[in-house]
Amino acid sequence: MSLPKHLDHGDQDVLWRNESTRGKEKGNTDYSLCCAYGTVQLPDLKKAPPTYERMFQNMDSKSKHFMKNIRRYNSVFSFTSMGGKIDSSINRGNAPYIFRLGGQNYHSIGSLLPAKGSEPKFSQLYIYDTENEISNRQRCFGGEKDQSTSIDSDIIEDIKVMLDSNNVLVRSYRMVRDTFLKNPEVDMQLRLIGRREQDGRTYCWISV
Repeated sequence: MSLPKHLDHGDQDVLWRNESTRGKEKGNTDYSLCCAYGTVQLPDLKKAPPTYERMFQNMDSKSKHFMKNIRRYNSVFSFTSMGGKIDSSINRGNAPYIFRLGGQNYHSIGSLLPAKGSEPKFSQLYIYDTENEISNRQRCFGGEKDQSTSIDSDIIEDIKVMLDSNNVLVRSYRMVRDTFLKNPEVDMQLRLIGRREQDGRTYCWISV
């Protein structure tokens, strides 16, 4: 599949030509998927960090490994765990796997620090024992013998550096880490405040 390269003239989003709703034949493409014909104001598309582009576009051995295991790397850097009533009984036969979730799902953040004697997980990995962060993240999928599905320490390091430089939430958690390093006994809370001051279809960063 080729990369999207057509610009919506209203907000400069990059899309595939077949995603247009009008003007396919005449060449004057028009899109509703991104901005509803300009009624939703979206920020300009930012250029991806070099690490991100390299992972997705180089197609060398590192890039291919990353793409093959992209869900694992996503899980390794996730802030929260998903919860809900999962129905596993539906997969007792030989049919393709089905994920069925009953009721409402939710995302659990948990505490800033792990309980005594417990391994750090999810957002705690951004705060606790960050001197060993790479190995801590690798242990999320520890004990695997298949090297093709094991996560690579160099890739974890590259993603970590990229997120530290570009992700406002990661920087907020690093701020908590620095505070704990200065005063381990401090009683601290991190509040993530969601605000919806713009159109509901516009992605809004939460404030901290």
